Amino acid sequence: MPNSGPNPPRVSIVMLHHNGLDVTRAAIESVERQSYPNLRLYLIDNGSTEPGLRAAVAGSRIVALHRSEINLGFVAGSNLGMKMALSEDTDYILLLNNDVILHPEMIAGLVRCAESDPSVGAASPKIYFAKPRERIWFAGGWFKPWAGFARMRGCGQKDSAGLSVSEETDWISGCAFMVKADVVRKVGLLDERLDAENEDLEWSLRIRKAGYRLLYCPEAILWHLVGYTYVESGRVFARDRLGVRNLLFVLQKHLDWWQYLAALPTFAIVWFGIVPFRHALDGRYSMMPGPFLGAMDYLRLLLSAANEKGKS
Repeated sequence: MPNSGPNPPRVSIVMLHHNGLDVTRAAIESVERQSYPNLRLYLIDNGSTEPGLRAAVAGSRIVALHRSEINLGFVAGSNLGMKMALSEDTDYILLLNNDVILHPEMIAGLVRCAESDPSVGAASPKIYFAKPRERIWFAGGWFKPWAGFARMRGCGQKDSAGLSVSEETDWISGCAFMVKADVVRKVGLLDERLDAENEDLEWSLRIRKAGYRLLYCPEAILWHLVGYTYVESGRVFARDRLGVRNLLFVLQKHLDWWQYLAALPTFAIVWFGIVPFRHALDGRYSMMPGPFLGAMDYLRLLLSAANEKGKS
């Protein structure tokens, strides 16, 4: 097996940290408990204001710590870590949230899955909620152009035999996204025009367009403290705004013009009708304008791009 030979593939983990030292420390400890022998963790201190991170990782044999004096955001921070990993000899890059706990065999399972076929470009583990631990958060996902949005398979469900079969997936969550280094060199890094929402969908579509398959690997398991990143950063009310802005950008980038137009009615019904209505029912009135503000942000992005093109 690829993880038991004398020279197993090198897996370079990229993890961002922005305050919340206890959460990050728990994630690092779960990485250090991995059975897989050939790991390197590129830990990006993304403009943290609390002390203690350097001391917390001082004794680690696998952690390479880099500090950015400003918060670069998820995409730019992840790209910084990936550039560091690619500058060294690595076979895989694993984007990993800092609010996760890995099963000790998770990375070994992902490598077995990814090495099973040369056509596999990237792989995803089975992701459970941290609370309740028996509920699935991500078991692969689908993306249909006519629908105009992506869905997570199994989210909120209890585990089942149907969610325990390895299969292709349309996209992989950025919570835990393992990709072959050669694929990154071919398709490029994350698109820095996106941040924190749908950047993983865009990257997934780009990898698939390059001819690679994405695999969901249920033998690889982790638990995710869902929503922690938004709560910690104070951006929970911006989630829908970013999601709509970025999803419109992804649709424009990856769909043919007729697919884009066909997707807009469903997109409008979901994001400008159903989502605000659900927020209202749950009493989250401050979140209701998010999708509309996101659409306005997208239009401003288009105008800015048109102005730049006109100047050139």
